[in-house]
Amino acid sequence: MIKLNVPYYSQRLDVLDPEWKSRSCGTCAFKMAMEFLGPEKINLDDLTKEGLAFGAYLNGVGWIHQGLIDLAKKHGFKNSFRKEWLEDKKQDGIGFITENLEKNIPVLASVKNAGGGHIILIVGLKGSGEAPEGFYFHDPNAYRAVEGEFKFLNLPEFLKVWKGRIIVISK
Repeated sequence: MIKLNVPYYSQRLDVLDPEWKSRSCGTCAFKMAMEFLGPEKINLDDLTKEGLAFGAYLNGVGWIHQGLIDLAKKHGFKNSFRKEWLEDKKQDGIGFITENLEKNIPVLASVKNAGGGHIILIVGLKGSGEAPEGFYFHDPNAYRAVEGEFKFLNLPEFLKVWKGRIIVISK
């Protein structure tokens, strides 16, 4: 089992701009990963404004992965990247996610939700890298921290909601 001690931020609690409380999952997940991996701290509203300036958000679409990677690189995470798997190859991505968790690197993941898309931060693994049972994650879309941090999805549930796309923030 792995559970990384990643700080938790909520788009509902920690984003001050009411217009962005429902749309800041990408920058919230990015901030959590960035603070875990490096000493830099930045205000969440400022980070969202930076992301907008980079063109990392499209109305009707949401957060654009390459835009978040560009934002990460601006903040010193030069080896950040994104990766995608087709629906029938998502199982291959599970091993890639577990490898990063084993290196103490949390992983941003795109998931389906009622509003279309959402970004969570995978922060842990139940089971082993060879036989994962599921993932622990921080969900930025919570009204109370206890409702959003260290949530768990077993592997079949995760594969159902995961869109097959991830972002790895790395120095």
